[in-house]
Amino acid sequence: MIDCNVRFNLVRGHNMKVEDEPTARMRGIRVYEELQRRGWDADMWDGSSNADVIVVQYEAPVVQQAAPHCDYVIWDCNDAVFLPHHQYAPKFDDAVRVAAWVTTGSTRIAEHIKARTGGSPCVSYIPEAIDSMYDNVARAPSENVSILWTGMHDNLMYLDVIDPVLAALSAEYDFEVVLVSSELTSQGKSNATTVAEKPYPGRHVTWSPATIVEEMGTASIAVCPLFQCEWCWCKSVNKAGMFAGVGIPTVASDVPSYRELIEHGVGGYLAFTPDDWYKPLSALIESRGLRDKIGAAGQKTARELYSTAVVVDEWERVLRRVLG
Repeated sequence: MIDCNVRFNLVRGHNMKVEDEPTARMRGIRVYEELQRRGWDADMWDGSSNADVIVVQYEAPVVQQAAPHCDYVIWDCNDAVFLPHHQYAPKFDDAVRVAAWVTTGSTRIAEHIKARTGGSPCVSYIPEAIDSMYDNVARAPSENVSILWTGMHDNLMYLDVIDPVLAALSAEYDFEVVLVSSELTSQGKSNATTVAEKPYPGRHVTWSPATIVEEMGTASIAVCPLFQCEWCWCKSVNKAGMFAGVGIPTVASDVPSYRELIEHGVGGYLAFTPDDWYKPLSALIESRGLRDKIGAAGQKTARELYSTAVVVDEWERVLRRVLG
C-alpha cells in the first residue's frame, strides 16, 4: 500500500447520478479503481473527510471548499469553467491560486490555462480513459447500416453540421441514424421530438449506460460532429475515443482533439466541409470491408492512447510530483 490517500470529488451530470456520469467514470471512478489496484488508498471524496490529495472535477468553487481538508488540491479543469460566459468564470482565478496542480482533458484547454496563469500552478493534459464499461460491447453490426451519435442533453445542436449531408445520403442509401441522448433538454424540450423532425430516418434512444453499450454493439458507423469555434476546439477526445475503442469506424469534425486520435483515412476520417463528410460516409455505407478495416485500425490506436493503464500512468506521474 502506498502511504498516501487520494480522494476524488466527482461531477454529476444533467439529472444523472454520479456513477452514470461519463466524465465522473472516465476521469474519476475508473482512475481511482486502477489506482487501488496499484496499491494506492484512493476513492471518492465524501465532502468532509481529510486526505493527502483531493482531486476536484470541474467545479471551481469546490476547490476552495476542499483545500482545508487536504495537503494538496488537484483541480481537474474543463472547458466550461474558464470561458467568459460560464457561471464559474469569476471563480477561475481563485481556484488556481489554491490548486497545487491543474489537470485537463484537452491540449487546447491546457494551453489556455497556461497562457492565463503563466504556468503556475503546473498544468497537465490527461485524456479520458476508455471506460471499462465499453469492454462489454459485443460488436455484431446488423446487415442494415446504422449511423450512431451520442451526446448530452443539449448537444443535438451539433448535428446541424451534418444534417444536410445525412439528408442527401438518405436519398441514395438505406440507413438509420441512431441518436442517443437524454430524454429532455435543459429547457424541458423533448429530444425525441427533435430527432423525429430530422430530414432523414432517425431513431432517438434515451441515454443510459446500458443503452449506449447496446447501440454501440450494432452500430455500423459513428459520427462526432462539432462546430468550428473555440468552444468546440477545446472539447476532449472522449467521444471519438470511445467509438474507436470498440472498433466502430468514426467520422469526426476536424478539431484539435480528434486529430490527436484519427489519422485521416487510416483509423477514421476527419471532416471540415460538407464534401469531407459526404465522401467517407458514402464509402463506409457502401463497403462493409472498409468499415471493418477502418474500425480495426481506429480501435488499435484508441486502445494504445487511451486505455485505463496508459491514462492512470499519467495520473500517477502527477500525483507523485505533487507529493514530491
